[in-house]
Amino acid sequence: MPMEQLFRDRKWDKIINYSFEKVVTTLSFEDNLRLAYRLLYNNQWDELLQEYAIQLLYTVRNHYPVEWRASWRHDGFLGVACNIRFKYDERYAAFKRAYDNSSNPPPELLIELARCFTCPGSPPPISADQAISLLKESLKNCLYIEAVSTLYKIYWDINDYSPDIPRPLGDFF
Repeated sequence: MPMEQLFRDRKWDKIINYSFEKVVTTLSFEDNLRLAYRLLYNNQWDELLQEYAIQLLYTVRNHYPVEWRASWRHDGFLGVACNIRFKYDERYAAFKRAYDNSSNPPPELLIELARCFTCPGSPPPISADQAISLLKESLKNCLYIEAVSTLYKIYWDINDYSPDIPRPLGDFF
């Protein structure tokens, strides 16, 4: 069955049998992004499909450099994909490119970039001071719970907290 038909029929598990290059050259830029989204957020949360989605995004980025750089959102999507699969260094690199490609980074991007401070290993790819600065910037016009909770977590991690404040829930690192 032709790949275009597999795409229309949403046969994601069959599409991944094709090489990344074949998929990228057969489908349009937008359809490749749609496919990556569907693979990433598949109903079974299948890791194989998610890993394929990430590699597909890298191939799309290389094959369509002009279209890719036209919006910071493309690297933002790649950063989200890498975060889902715990690829922390790649997540940071993608969010940093998205940030650098945005003339006016939205608060959500600032928050995601700041969250790169909390990852396994050391040192983190972004300093606590940089992360705090990004989070404070994201909070200038609206209070985002994600920004406030991340700010709290960072202050706790750098031991800049009151002993009366309980340790944040969900602290896995």
